[in-house]
Amino acid sequence: MEKDKEVTVEKAIEVLNRAVKSDPDAMDKLFNHRVPCNEILAEDPTIQVRGHRTKGWSIDDTKGIVIKEESNYKVGLLGILNGIFGVDEESWGFISMIEDLACPNGCENPLEIESNKNIKPNCIKCGRQLIHKLTKFERTLSAEERAKQ
Repeated sequence: MEKDKEVTVEKAIEVLNRAVKSDPDAMDKLFNHRVPCNEILAEDPTIQVRGHRTKGWSIDDTKGIVIKEESNYKVGLLGILNGIFGVDEESWGFISMIEDLACPNGCENPLEIESNKNIKPNCIKCGRQLIHKLTKFERTLSAEERAKQ
């Protein structure tokens, strides 16, 4: 098989979706796994990282008031992949992960949507809390398309 000279966002999405179709559980676990990362990675201009930095304080008997800075940054594989392809003018990555809500017990049609469009967080058949399951990848909507929604 000949190697692609240039990998495009569309080609990456095609390969990712082929992998989801081949083994949806493995891909779901892989792409929903995030690990703690440092502030240097969190500030990368194209890699997408969740979390934030917080400042707080506490009182120490020997030191008095102590200012503490903490962060809870986490990065996943999708954030790294989007870092490869860059971001749009609003810093959104070009690859989106699409997930559905599912019952962990496998109940069919576990959702009940209320009249105000809120989705109840528990399965209407067994009562278990619904989970997100990866279904596919697609190209992220452009800034213009997002503004129209």
